[in-house]
Amino acid sequence: IVYPTYTNNFGHHSRGSPQPTMGEALGGLCRPGFLIIGQGKCGTSSLYHYLTGHPRILPAKEKQIHFFRYHKTKPLKWYYSHFPTIESFLGRGALMTGEASPGYMPYPKVVESVVKRMSPDWKPSNFGDDSAGSGVNAWNEHVRSLPKIIAIVRDPITRAISSYKYNYIEPAMKKLRSGRGISASGKKNSR
Repeated sequence: IVYPTYTNNFGHHSRGSPQPTMGEALGGLCRPGFLIIGQGKCGTSSLYHYLTGHPRILPAKEKQIHFFRYHKTKPLKWYYSHFPTIESFLGRGALMTGEASPGYMPYPKVVESVVKRMSPDWKPSNFGDDSAGSGVNAWNEHVRSLPKIIAIVRDPITRAISSYKYNYIEPAMKKLRSGRGISASGKKNSR
């Protein structure tokens, strides 16, 4: 999704000096079309690589940006700078880009941060106040413009076992195979 550049839409500081709107400040940058969340060892990396393997989907510069959890005080421009530029995006005929940050799953406020940070100027007009449902329709239109959040889950027991093997068993086995572990006699090997 190419971030739109707006023209002639200026907000004003209290001092009266014009300030560019978010679109003008971020013009030329692409925003993600999807955000994969999940726990470690749930398949977030696999899905991300399957998606970005498609010729019309470009990867982010880093798979795990963690902007909405660990870097939320940084400007949105910093986040968007992790994605392809409009030139590379359009030059390769891409339709979408995105990221995968598995650390987001335990933090429900991440979804709220996505909405607030990626559309700070949007205000629901008469949301829920009218019987015609225009507020609901406005909300639905607004949500369609945001990145799609894809949550990946896995059976918690098999995920925990896989995580344990990945974080503890495999590194210990690697150490033992390299001869840097502890021998059967209990003495530390040093190579």
